[in-house]
Order: sequence, then C-alpha cells, then structure tokens
Amino acid sequence: MHAAMHALIRRSVLVGLISVSLAGAGGCFVVAAGAVGAAGGVAYSEGRERRTYAVRIDDAWIAVKAAVDELGIEVTSEKRTPGSGEIAGRWGESGDSVRIYAKSVGSGSTMVGVRVGLADQSGNLKLQRRIESNMPPGTPPSTPYD
Repeated sequence: MHAAMHALIRRSVLVGLISVSLAGAGGCFVVAAGAVGAAGGVAYSEGRERRTYAVRIDDAWIAVKAAVDELGIEVTSEKRTPGSGEIAGRWGESGDSVRIYAKSVGSGSTMVGVRVGLADQSGNLKLQRRIESNMPPGTPPSTPYD
C-alpha cells in the first residue's frame, strides 16, 4: 500500500507539472482567443441601432408591430411585459435574423433597439425609420440612445 501511494503521488506531480508547462506555452493562445472574442463582442454590440422616442412604451410597441407587419418580417417569438417588449424574426429572401426590443426609459420615453443580421446597418436604419414613421402624429424625431 505504501508503494501504491508513492506511485499515485508521483503521477499527480507529473500531471501537475505537464499541466503547468502546457498552460505557460498555451497562454499566448488563450490571450489571443480572448482578444478575438472581445473584438467580436464589440462588433456585435455596435451592429445594432438604438433610438429614444418621446412616447410611452405602449405607443412605441404599436409602432414596432406596425413596422413588422408592413415590412413582412416573419415573427418567430414575441415577449411583452408592462415595461418592455421583444420580437425576434426573419426578414427578406435571405431570411436575415431580426431582433427588436423596446423598454421604457423614463416618464414618457421609450428606447427601441433593432438588429438585422450580425451588423446590417442599412437594414437597421430601414427598420428604425419604419418604426419612427408609425409613431403617433406629433411625436418629435427620435434621438440616439447611449
């Protein structure tokens, strides 16, 4: 039993040393992979268009739904709460993914964010313009949401 214990300890130490040496050699890979992931996250977050509208969430949601119908977006899921809403769907012949989300951001103001594909800025702007055109008459122009 005593010899078996020594063999187990030797194997554990050997595995530990190999792990540490591989981690040191692979550290550059881990850092590079992390940098690529961070860059992808920034590109993804910047691939959306968010605007603030001077309307209540209920009015903004009506405008969102009208824009979705007018543009022929196929809704795959829809969630609505008293202070927010989200629609996911597909748009166009290529079936680009679409995500629209709205949330109340203060008394009488709503943020509406859209994302078409991964970063289709022209699609984002077209969708936001259609949403804005469906806001109640007299709604001031939207402003960028930071």
